[in-house]
Amino acid sequence: MTEPWGQQLNEMRARLEVAPDALDAIRKQVVALAEAYPESGWLRVEIGGIFDSNGFEHDACTWYERGLEFGQDSFPESEAPHFCVQYGSTLRNVGRFEASEKVLRSGLQRWPQFSALQFFLGLTLMSQGRSMEALVAFASLSAGSWDTSVHDYRRAIADYLAEELQPEAVGVNLGAVRLHIHDVPKAAAWYGEAFGLKLVSCNDDFALLQKGSSILELARADDKNPSSSGGTVAYWSVLSLTEACERLVAAGAVIFRGPLKIDDEGLVICQMKDPFGGVFGLRSILSASVTGGL
Repeated sequence: MTEPWGQQLNEMRARLEVAPDALDAIRKQVVALAEAYPESGWLRVEIGGIFDSNGFEHDACTWYERGLEFGQDSFPESEAPHFCVQYGSTLRNVGRFEASEKVLRSGLQRWPQFSALQFFLGLTLMSQGRSMEALVAFASLSAGSWDTSVHDYRRAIADYLAEELQPEAVGVNLGAVRLHIHDVPKAAAWYGEAFGLKLVSCNDDFALLQKGSSILELARADDKNPSSSGGTVAYWSVLSLTEACERLVAAGAVIFRGPLKIDDEGLVICQMKDPFGGVFGLRSILSASVTGGL
C-alpha cells in the first residue's frame, strides 16, 4: 500500500486480528483517519476491508457504501472488479441477497471476463434458494474460460462450501420448501426457534428462513394455497426422532401421524402439526431414534 494512510491501516488490521475487543477503538480511529482524507473514496473501501477480513461485516458494508459515494470510477482501475466481488459477497453474508445480486450483476456488465463475479453471483442465487439459476450461472463458467480471479478467492469459496454446503453433525437439513400459513410473522418466529433457523426476511405475507443450504419459505395462505394437512409434507432430518418430538411438543406442536418404522430403509418417521395448523415431518435413522416410548 503506497498511500499515505496505508501503514496506519495495516497497523489497525493487525491489531484487530489479535485483539477483537479493540473494535470500538478501531472504529473511532478509522473515523478520524477518514476525516483527515475527506476526498478519498478508496480509503473508505480499504477501511471496510479491515472490518471485513476480521468478520465485522456490517461495519464493512457501511464503509464500502461510504466509498461508493465517491463513485467507482474514483477507485484504482485494477481494484474495482475485486471490490465488486468483495462487496457483493459481504452483502450475501449479511443476508442482503437482492443488493448482493445487483452489485455482482452490475460488475459483470462492466467486467464480463472477470470470472469471480460470475462465481459469487451463483453463490448469491443459491443463498436465495434459486438453485436452477445458480446452476446456470456456474455452468456458464467452463473451466477453460476461468481467469485467475476465481483462484484469488479460493479461500472464501472453500469457507463457503465448508459452512453452507456440508451436512451438519447435528440439527436438521432441508432443501427448499414453502409452507402456507395464516399468521406468517408468528409462524416465522416459531419455526426459527424450533429449528434454529435464521430469519432472513419477514412481513405479513412472506418470510424466508435459512440454515446452511436449507431454505424454508412461509407464505400467507389464500384460496389457491390454503393452509392444510393434506398434500406435500416436508420432512426434516434429525438425529433422534424421540428427542425431537419431545422438544417440539413442548414448544406447542402435536404428533399428527406415526411414529412409523420403515425397516427397508432403516428409518423411523412421523408427522407433526405446528401451532398454526401446518404439517411437517421428521425422519431419523432407526438405530438413533428408538430411545423412548413414542
